[in-house]
Amino acid sequence: MIKFFRKIRLNLLSKGNTSKYFKYAIGEIILVVIGILIALQINNWNESKKEQAQLNGYLKNISKNIKSDIENLTIIKNFRDSSRLGSKEFLKLTESPQLIAEDLHYFTSTYLFKYNSLFDVYFKSDKSGFEALKNSGYLNKIQETELETKIYNYYNIVAEIGEEEKSLNNFIEEMEYDMFKSGIVLQYINVLKAINKQPTEAHLKKAHELMNFPAFKGANFRVSSLKKIMSSYENAIDAASETVDLIAEMVPENH
Repeated sequence: MIKFFRKIRLNLLSKGNTSKYFKYAIGEIILVVIGILIALQINNWNESKKEQAQLNGYLKNISKNIKSDIENLTIIKNFRDSSRLGSKEFLKLTESPQLIAEDLHYFTSTYLFKYNSLFDVYFKSDKSGFEALKNSGYLNKIQETELETKIYNYYNIVAEIGEEEKSLNNFIEEMEYDMFKSGIVLQYINVLKAINKQPTEAHLKKAHELMNFPAFKGANFRVSSLKKIMSSYENAIDAASETVDLIAEMVPENH
């Protein structure tokens, strides 16, 4: 191609057609400039495509993390809900005039060993995908978009859950420490074993007395009224689902 253009230039010069030569030269320059611009555009397009592919990879990882979070949030929400119901059942037993063996057995078999109010439970979000996006420099690609709003909204709710769980678990730990210090937990376990073998009136009376210990009752009272944290779990699941759905719209599975 270069040889072809050179022949045209030489032919024009040999004929002494200077004006046509200059017009041709200008045209050739324009063609070269257009070629360069096209090449730059193609390069920019390829680079943009490459960056989009990398961004899609980060978004897919975030979606994967949040899907895992939804599973864990659902598990912990169900646990808290069952624990809340168990604590309400516990409080009903403490407020009854006397303890009935069948009612105590139902409480222990249904709630005590599965959804004990004294269990420390924490939700830990997997933020590895989001942290990788922030460290990559690609976060600006989604700035001031609906996706950025939803991602930050979700992780803000996660942070709120962390604070609420910390407050709850710290309170439970204080009650638990008071109970262990007073020997209530060990006594309660022993009397439950005795009732399981043969529920005497003395054992039931002792169990009723231990269940009314202030720290024991206080822990269950706190767990029985978990409205705020339960609402936060639900909000987090909703926000997580919306974020995953939006990423799915932006990044098809085959990309």
